[in-house]
Amino acid sequence: MSKHFTIKSSSIGKDGGRFSADTFRDASKSVATKLFKETQRSTITFELRETTRYSEKKIVEYEADKSENGKVSVHIKKDDKMKKEQSGQMKGGKQGKQVGGEIGTEKMTKIDGLNGIIGQINMAKGLVSSVTTEDEAVKAAVEAAVEAIEAAEKAVEGVVKIINNSRFQVFLQKLSFNKDTK
Repeated sequence: MSKHFTIKSSSIGKDGGRFSADTFRDASKSVATKLFKETQRSTITFELRETTRYSEKKIVEYEADKSENGKVSVHIKKDDKMKKEQSGQMKGGKQGKQVGGEIGTEKMTKIDGLNGIIGQINMAKGLVSSVTTEDEAVKAAVEAAVEAIEAAEKAVEGVVKIINNSRFQVFLQKLSFNKDTK
């Protein structure tokens, strides 16, 4: 299946265009070749953005070199993951995964919030479990509280799985599109 890409920015000031390729690497070679035809430089940098419908809209920064014999070599300078880590947007684990566009940002915020809730649930479970007493009524209440906390944790984890489901993301994008067109 062919994917679509565009030049987000380049060191020679060219952007835009539409490139079709199976992979980022293939597209980056086509872009580099096209950009080298428009300049005399031997090194250029450019950002390539995937524009395929329902894709993650990932952005990868490349550096390309052209040798004296005209051969073009391309290598990744930075990709989305590196950029997010450097800007502090990615905190580790699964919560850094982003699906794209406004929905992806909304998704990441929801998952960050849900992971915060899971952390609070675990803290509550630890506090409740640490209660020591000989009173049978208090023991029963503590056991019930621990069971309720574990059920809440499973529910939150289920919501995170649903949000991470790619079919659910497509549904949300279609829902958002339909809402915007009315």
